[in-house]
Amino acid sequence: MNPKPSILLIDDDEEDRLLLRSALGDVFDLVEVGTIVDGLAMMAQARFDLVLLDLTLPDSDREHTLGRVLAEHPDQPPVIVTGYTQPDFVERMLNVGARGYFIKGRDDKDGQVLVSRLNQLLNHAQSARKLGEATEIITRTKQELETDFLTK
Repeated sequence: MNPKPSILLIDDDEEDRLLLRSALGDVFDLVEVGTIVDGLAMMAQARFDLVLLDLTLPDSDREHTLGRVLAEHPDQPPVIVTGYTQPDFVERMLNVGARGYFIKGRDDKDGQVLVSRLNQLLNHAQSARKLGEATEIITRTKQELETDFLTK
């Protein structure tokens, strides 16, 4: 039996965490923290299949929050969990490097829809990770071939 995919939820709002916990708990292995410092520490300790990130936290705010995660863990771009509904803001966060987003109070109301959306984001994350691994193998092999060719 395959283990449940792991999700790190970084959100300081207990009501939002409770809502997500009730929607995701049976399908995902959910770890919850309430600050960016705790979230970054958890990301340093373990690899998560998906990171859900609220942008407004007691120790970080909006763009700075996303920037801190991407600076310390560029290989784990988070999914933004936000109450900001302005399309230009969401687009800017995606352009900065967020893997995806969902709007609190809208996209998280229906648990089945939320689970389906997160599964799509997980599939995307796994594909991106595999592509990155394949690119590393190709680059390493190319370097080895060039080195072997030049030394012979």
